[in-house]
Amino acid sequence: MINLLDYFEKIYLITSYHTKNRLKDTLPHLHENNIYPELFVAPFKYHFLYRKCNQGQEFPGKLSLNCAYEQLFQKCLIEQTKTALFIEDDVVLLNNWETAIQKNWLNSTEWYMLRDGPETQFIGMSYRAIQDYLNKYALDTYPVDMALNDLDTSGKELNKKFGTTGEFTRQKSLTHHNTEQQISS
Repeated sequence: MINLLDYFEKIYLITSYHTKNRLKDTLPHLHENNIYPELFVAPFKYHFLYRKCNQGQEFPGKLSLNCAYEQLFQKCLIEQTKTALFIEDDVVLLNNWETAIQKNWLNSTEWYMLRDGPETQFIGMSYRAIQDYLNKYALDTYPVDMALNDLDTSGKELNKKFGTTGEFTRQKSLTHHNTEQQISS
C-alpha cells in the first residue's frame, strides 16, 4: 500500500459546514486506502453574498471554497511546505488508483502541479504552484478549479501535468459519464 506522505509533505482534506455529512463516508474511505489527511473546514458559505462577475454569478459555496484554498495555500507558504496534496470531501478513489498514481504521478521527482481531472477533488501542488496561484488569484472570485486550470495550462517550463481526466478519482457531487448524481453540493 502506498504512503502518500512519502511523496507529499502535507495532505489536507477540505470540507465545509454544509457538507460535513460527507465525512462519514470519505474519511473511512481514505483511511482504508492509507490516507490520513489533516482536516480543514472552509468558512460558512452563508457569510458570503452572491456576487456578479464577468463569468456570471458566483455562489456563496464557491466563494467559501476559494477562501479555504487560499487560507491553506497561505499556510503552506508560511510553513514552507514544499509539496502538498489537497483532497475535497467528496472524492472517491477508483479501484486502480494506486497503480495509476504510481505510474502517472509518483514516478517523477520534479513537478509543478499534479491533477486528476479539471476539478479540485485531488490536486498535488508544489511550493512554486501555490505561490503562483496566490500571486495571480489572491482575493479573486474566479472559481478555484477554473483558476487552477488556467495556472496549469500557462505554458511554464516547470509545468508538467501528469495523469488524465478522472483516471483514478471521481467527484461524488458531479454527474460523470451519465451516472446518477450521488451527493448534492
